[in-house]
Amino acid sequence: MLITACAALIGACGGANEPGAGPAQRAEASARAAGGARTAPPAQVEQAERALLGAAVQPAQQAAAQPVARAQLTSNVIALVDGQPVTVDEFTRAFPRETLERMPDYLRRQYAGFIQQLIENRVLAVAAEHEDFSQDPAYQAELDEAARQVKMRYYYAKHVSAGVQVSEEDVKRYYEKHVKEYSVPERLRVRHILVEVKRGAHPAEVSNAYERAVEIRQRIQEGEPFATLALNESSCPSRTQGGDLGYVQRGQLVPEVERAAFALRGNELSPVVRSEFGYHIVQVTDRVAGRRRTLEEVRDEIRDRLVQERERARYQEVLQQLTNTYQVIRNEAVIQELVRRGL
Repeated sequence: MLITACAALIGACGGANEPGAGPAQRAEASARAAGGARTAPPAQVEQAERALLGAAVQPAQQAAAQPVARAQLTSNVIALVDGQPVTVDEFTRAFPRETLERMPDYLRRQYAGFIQQLIENRVLAVAAEHEDFSQDPAYQAELDEAARQVKMRYYYAKHVSAGVQVSEEDVKRYYEKHVKEYSVPERLRVRHILVEVKRGAHPAEVSNAYERAVEIRQRIQEGEPFATLALNESSCPSRTQGGDLGYVQRGQLVPEVERAAFALRGNELSPVVRSEFGYHIVQVTDRVAGRRRTLEEVRDEIRDRLVQERERARYQEVLQQLTNTYQVIRNEAVIQELVRRGL
């Protein structure tokens, strides 16, 4: 690639995988069919799936089947399934406000579909309660494994996480010791035009490219729009954006272009600049001064980092104590064979 920022522009043009067939994906497909909405990041769609499926296994109050009276449908009840309420609280647990805010607008508009799926999940859950799977070895094995996982999680929370504390003073000390890590470097918004010179080009081709770059620069100075000339004359993929590379900082551009860009003031136009890719005309359209992020800005970030570091250390302490209590005998021959297979 000619310039690092150009690669980002090319990457932005890539397509997305087709969605799956789950409820959140169906909502996504309907939104696209209705209005051509863009595809959500897979993590957001999967999050919606997990929330809905998780809601199906929420504990429900057992109630005998009976005719539903209108009075039972209170303001906190979405529906009754075999006398068991599906509540607004369940929906907000499955889709808390912060989760919904992170979802694309077209997914959030599918509330009716999410609510229907929540009701359908409860129907399946109620039906499953009336089924006896206790004689199925696979069911029992899965149930036992789930119980082990829950016990491990509670053990970790009690003996590892609960022992980790980070005070405000700890956060301040870390900030003061690592204050250089929280400096935001100067950034420039840069646009450029590239007249490409291929590797091994004939001297005459090199000369012609230089003359063309000089001519383009002159046309800009005489009033022709930079963006129009970039679209028609530049060899960089950024041409479709009027030559705009977005905001960059030191280390993100090829050295010759970087030196030219950071030497410019305002909307000043650079001289014709030579790099290994050809001749560039560079312009800076905005400059954001470097600064140091305040403790208030990074407090939560530092706290999270310290919690993670101390939790890892505490985990190793607990693990050492446990392996001293419960004998561990490693079968290295089998371990090495498995490692070899994975290579």
